[in-house]
Amino acid sequence: MKELFASARAMPVSDRQAYLAAACAGDEVLRQEVESLLASDQRAKSFLESPAVVRGDGTPHPAQSMIEGRRLGAYQVQALLGAGGMGEVYRARDTRLQRNVALKLLPHAFTSDPERLSRFEGEARMLAALNHPNIGAIYGFEEADGLRFLVLELVDGQTLADTLADVSHQHAGRGLPIRDALSIAGQIAVALDVAHEKGIIHRDLKPANITITPEGVAKVLDFGLAKSTDVASTPDLAQSQTMPANHTGAGAVMGTPGYMSPEQARGQVVDKRTDVWAFGCVLYEMLTGCAPFKGGSVSDTIAAVLESEPEWDALPQETPPSVRLLLQRCLDKDANRRLGDLGDVHFDIDDLRGDATTRRRQSSRTRRAFSAALVTSVLIAGGAASVYWVKPTVAVTTPAEYIQLTNFSDSATAPSLSPDGRMVTFKRGGDSFLGPGQIFVKRLPNGESVQLTTSPGQKYGPVFTPDGTRVAYTNKVSGEWDTWTVPVLGGQPVRLLPNASGLTWIADHLVLFSEIKAGLHMGIVTATDSRAARREIYIQPDEHAMAHYSYLSPDRRSVLVVEMTGVHAFTQPCRLVPFDGHSAGRPVGPHGTCLSAAWSPDGRWMYLAAVVGGTSHLWRQRFPDGAPEQITFGPLEEEGGAVAPDGRSLVTSIGMRRSAVWIHDRAGERAIVSDGYASAPRLSRDGTRVFYLFVRDWWLSGVVGWTTAAADLRSVDLATGKSDTLLSGQSVTAYAISRDEKEVAFTTTNADGQSQIWLAPLDRRTPPRLIVESADQVSFAAPGELIFRSLAEGNALARIKTDGTGLERIPTGSFLDKGDVSSDGEWVIIHSPATSDHPVLETLAVPIRGGVPRTVCRGDADICTAGWSRDGTFFYVGRLNASPSFARRTFAIPVPAGQALPDFSAGGIADLKRAVALPGVRTIEEGLISPGSDPSTYVFTKADSQRNLFRVPLH
Repeated sequence: MKELFASARAMPVSDRQAYLAAACAGDEVLRQEVESLLASDQRAKSFLESPAVVRGDGTPHPAQSMIEGRRLGAYQVQALLGAGGMGEVYRARDTRLQRNVALKLLPHAFTSDPERLSRFEGEARMLAALNHPNIGAIYGFEEADGLRFLVLELVDGQTLADTLADVSHQHAGRGLPIRDALSIAGQIAVALDVAHEKGIIHRDLKPANITITPEGVAKVLDFGLAKSTDVASTPDLAQSQTMPANHTGAGAVMGTPGYMSPEQARGQVVDKRTDVWAFGCVLYEMLTGCAPFKGGSVSDTIAAVLESEPEWDALPQETPPSVRLLLQRCLDKDANRRLGDLGDVHFDIDDLRGDATTRRRQSSRTRRAFSAALVTSVLIAGGAASVYWVKPTVAVTTPAEYIQLTNFSDSATAPSLSPDGRMVTFKRGGDSFLGPGQIFVKRLPNGESVQLTTSPGQKYGPVFTPDGTRVAYTNKVSGEWDTWTVPVLGGQPVRLLPNASGLTWIADHLVLFSEIKAGLHMGIVTATDSRAARREIYIQPDEHAMAHYSYLSPDRRSVLVVEMTGVHAFTQPCRLVPFDGHSAGRPVGPHGTCLSAAWSPDGRWMYLAAVVGGTSHLWRQRFPDGAPEQITFGPLEEEGGAVAPDGRSLVTSIGMRRSAVWIHDRAGERAIVSDGYASAPRLSRDGTRVFYLFVRDWWLSGVVGWTTAAADLRSVDLATGKSDTLLSGQSVTAYAISRDEKEVAFTTTNADGQSQIWLAPLDRRTPPRLIVESADQVSFAAPGELIFRSLAEGNALARIKTDGTGLERIPTGSFLDKGDVSSDGEWVIIHSPATSDHPVLETLAVPIRGGVPRTVCRGDADICTAGWSRDGTFFYVGRLNASPSFARRTFAIPVPAGQALPDFSAGGIADLKRAVALPGVRTIEEGLISPGSDPSTYVFTKADSQRNLFRVPLH
């Protein structure tokens, strides 16, 4: 025990606990003795906290007396620089090349341990694979006098741990200046990304393993605990779980407790997300001056990692909101929700710091991503002649001025201010439009967020009544779009108006709202709050189109409208229409997708939240005909905007979204793609691969509300986890794989916003071919044939040969969406909305060659989903917007041999209770799925968003 403490005391204070943890990891009794001694004996604790690197009796530590002054081969050892559980590091002189170096030797206790020697060699190989200015270099791996050692770059400077200790000593409770912290963090992110690109995970990132040179360069050091994912080069490392230095059993813990990820602390298999966690810990400590997870013992610290949240209020008030959200994302205890990649974090940090020089040194991968985003914005804008690459001549707002109003781990969206600006109402949970979530209210600036609703249904658009005593909101239940109100002090909600959504007040008893004319045809009207004096403002000519939001100008002469097209997607710019309804008005704002709008109090400015180039930011445009100006920038997205009564600020929702692909099989559930934004997974016929759409960078995901970003088509091998890009740079929005899995049909959007269907071989031997324009929702049907939705003459079902000939319309009557095609290519699912001529909503199975359609679901206000297994033996039925008792459920119904559909009773499945009663049905506790060979295997997505409300000053 004494020798163990003496060895620990020879190290920097910040390394001692880690050394003790590593040295005791293979001996539970010794570990308990050490923890008990540290907890009960103040002398032992003081002994470890003392800065002296000597024994208690003043004699030199044995390691120093043995090595210092000796010559090891060509290296003259000069002085001990530091020691830890993974090695002892000495300053030395290379007498051959006349340069100073650092020598790293194994701790004496481990020199005869084959596992430790193997890991030491593995560290040398990994360092040799890394060549970057932010990573300490290796010069060689040598042996002399029976000792093996690494020859490393000698990095002059001070460790980040010592730098933070100096700052804390001078300014108690303070961290580094934000600009300095971000500069160091950006360099650390670069270093880790380089390592991750080489398949190397550090696993012991902490301030003591980062040195800052006098020139301000951050160097990541000590890869002694690193793990390689390259099985071929380092099988001994790739096949191991996280292990202590002297123990090779699975499930053991190694690393520094205060910086371990939860999965690392549990002894589970780790990947690069464990470095993301440690990066978040280091950045938090740089900003606050203290570690995010602390405890009186190793066990207490690990318990904090597993159970506690960092003290977010400890972050400096001036911390940019994007940095706060980055920290929250890095320190998410669920690895599947955590930021999956540090690849471009340094680029975002450079943007925050305004460091143009560093920005020019971005990685080639980042340049490609940025170029793709720019190209996308050019295409969306309609070509180079009309690109909106506009920044205001005078800064409208800067992230450093943002004030965070909520601090949720999920999402706060759709903000709206009270008439006096003293309260904000918003939706918490899910997307701002439809989806799950409840209505909240908060008194500004520091009041508690109070939940006002608990009822089921899909809510959106909360606004205050003119007197500020109630909040009105849209609640969609079973197809009914109604406006309800609830007191701001809490109470029972009451329905204000049926068939009224997106409602806002014009005066005390005069309102503006959206109303369904028939089916899903929705327009903007005005009336009293008892529906008297109704007058139409804007009705789209397409009977399937829906205008969801409307915002009246302060002078009551103009209305800003946010609308969906006939294919039920937000893809259009905002529209400015006259309040008197005499015309359909004109588009305003950038060439992109309008999501929300607002007016300045004096009516001089229109503020717009729009998706342009795949990202959602805030724009403004001087009324009536000024040029659009983008006013917020950066990696995070803004959505919604409520302008304060004085016009000097607005409240918006800022954050990001992610989506992971999961698989369920006989082994259980697990994530198979967790980086970026992954969607639309499909299992291969043999069940060995999963196809999916992928947007690597979450800020390029562009998925806000009901808009969808263009993506790459990829596949992942389930056995190895290796991903392969099948279509890149094609701006894929949807796809279908042929039954022989040799071709892919996919949809893109051209520069005019028109959907096109293309066909390409999956082996990429020939380029993609354009098959048909103004079309989408393509599927493979009979051999050599495609079925799709034609948009040229309204929604129509059509088919075409894969060589582009034989275009033929399939008579179906009016329908909204095309769904799956049966395995024999003879049936197709369509969703037929209610209309004035056909008042019942239906999901139908339509015979492609002619015949009588079969009803799958009818008589309910919500469309059900339906489709087949690849071999046609099961028919899957789920329900979009189902009641809470059947939410996230799908039913697998056996199909009799020789048939394409189950034996439905008359009228199909009127409700999901009828599906449960069908013979042989199997229930899947998940919503939208892509099935495999049988109901026990399927893939699906799990999406999550993290958004909070911020006040954004306007200048």
